[in-house]
Amino acid sequence: MRTHRINLVLSLCSLVTVVFSVTDSNDFAILKAFREGLENPGLLEWPADGDDPCGKSWKHVFCSGSRVTQIQVQNMSLKGTLPQNLNELTKLQSNNFNASTGWSFPEGLQDSAQLTSLSCMFCNLAGPLPVFLGSLPSLQSLKLSGNNLSGEIPVSFKGGMSLQNLWLNDQNGGGLSGTIDVVTTMDSVNVLWLHGNQFTGTIPESIGNLTVLQGSQSEQQSTCWLRS
Repeated sequence: MRTHRINLVLSLCSLVTVVFSVTDSNDFAILKAFREGLENPGLLEWPADGDDPCGKSWKHVFCSGSRVTQIQVQNMSLKGTLPQNLNELTKLQSNNFNASTGWSFPEGLQDSAQLTSLSCMFCNLAGPLPVFLGSLPSLQSLKLSGNNLSGEIPVSFKGGMSLQNLWLNDQNGGGLSGTIDVVTTMDSVNVLWLHGNQFTGTIPESIGNLTVLQGSQSEQQSTCWLRS
């Protein structure tokens, strides 16, 4: 009888552990994959056997209820790869990467030959647009609004790309500059947002060659915003 009683107590303890776990199970799985993809995961100081980042207040992890909202690991010199399902952290916001200096795309991204969509809006990107972005053959959507990008649109964006959406609007600190001649060769673009920058010169007549760039947003057709 005593043995049965001990087993019953242990079972109830296990049940209580499950019931009172705060963190969303999928969010926890993604954090675990994030740690496993690092070459130096010890810098995080996350407990190896912890399964409740929100309930136990893991370092660098911030939550709202059961969902992870921020992973603040800037300036920690972490090395490794991000999990492919990081975008499933749907409550992630205000993750201010390198708030003081900004950050740039890692060079390893240029090997992503099958990348079709890249969205990094208001995430403190700084510096010029990487040349390799214009050489990604499968890239169809590039949304980089609200960052600190500067310089000209690289010549590598000229023709040959499969871009359909290009959002470079509302850059801080002056924004992008130079002419917009290169975009007139992107004949697959149907949504083009360039306002909130410091582009110079006139709108090229050849922009009329972008035959799918027409209509208005209210008509749910193609859109071009060029306001400076």
